[in-house]
Amino acid sequence: MNFDRTNHLFADHLDSSKTFVIPVGSVEYHGQHLPVTTDTIITNALVNELGRQRPDSVVIGPTIPYSVSRGSRNAPGTFSIAEEILAQTLRSLASCLPPSMTTIAVSAHGDNLGAMIDAGIPFWVPRIHILVDAATRWELPATAAGMWSPDSHAGRTETSMLLAIAPEAVSATPEPPIQAVTPEQATNRFRDSIAIDPGAEHGSYPGGANQEEGLAIMAAFSDDLIACFDDLFRSR
Repeated sequence: MNFDRTNHLFADHLDSSKTFVIPVGSVEYHGQHLPVTTDTIITNALVNELGRQRPDSVVIGPTIPYSVSRGSRNAPGTFSIAEEILAQTLRSLASCLPPSMTTIAVSAHGDNLGAMIDAGIPFWVPRIHILVDAATRWELPATAAGMWSPDSHAGRTETSMLLAIAPEAVSATPEPPIQAVTPEQATNRFRDSIAIDPGAEHGSYPGGANQEEGLAIMAAFSDDLIACFDDLFRSR
């Protein structure tokens, strides 16, 4: 359940639920092809799917729009707050809830990890190995480079995710798809590109990004978030 309910409906659901989810977004430069709210869009899509899958067990709060952005701090369109401010905000929000409820912070923005740890509440952030593990389980072809060799910021992985959940927010014309390679070659090519040009992922629309791959990426992250939620729920 989300906050878009009247007070008595929200209060009733809060009493019957055990977990309160705080989505944490970001406002950060994501190249010329993705919106500055990319991480917020992804975070909201993931927590909404959690709410859909576990409607009786979770209350989803409003998203915190601003957070910690180190890597793109001086780039146009980036707004960042101090890590200790975000940590204190999360602690303060958690303190508003009954002791019987568990608060979990969810963010698709990796720079928020330190604040979530400092806040002392359970949290979820994307982990790269989740995509590689899913690609292995699902026996995806090597051409699914957004999963076999995930990039962390504004590259093929995030662009594919946005094409899946908010295609209207993606601009620019895609480059030709990359040539099919083996998973090992894909990983090596990714590492080589980072070594040559650390800023390459901030450039134009990454070649090979596509909606189908984005759906697979979102499914992998969503499955992991739900699994983490279920583990937390069982432990309480």
